[in-house]
Amino acid sequence: MISFRYHVVSIAAVFLALAVGVVLGSAGVSDRLLSAVSHEAEDLAGQVQTLRAERDALAAGQRASDEFAHRVGPAAVRGLLPGSTVTLVTSGADPADRDAVRALLQQAGATVGGEVALTPAVGDPARADQLRALTAELL
Repeated sequence: MISFRYHVVSIAAVFLALAVGVVLGSAGVSDRLLSAVSHEAEDLAGQVQTLRAERDALAAGQRASDEFAHRVGPAAVRGLLPGSTVTLVTSGADPADRDAVRALLQQAGATVGGEVALTPAVGDPARADQLRALTAELL
């Protein structure tokens, strides 16, 4: 006959084998998973470094363009619009950019007679007919 001690030892052996299998299986999976994740992290780090270098190069180019426009702009427009009255039309422009254009117009000899600030609704395709009518009226 099978004793109670035999059942306890059998059940303990089954759970011990199950625990050993889980530990061994997870160790192999975790190593593969860890290597895959670390490889992906290295790839992403390389992409981040490339994108940062590209961003820095673009920012340097933008600063150089702004500096060029700041130095050459006034001389390039001086006296081109003497006595002209202009209307400044903007659409979501930065106030500093708008003021810079206004200053260039004044250096060109123009007087800013008015300013029109367009809203995003102007570019709405559903209102294209209204925009055509307004443009025809203004021209």
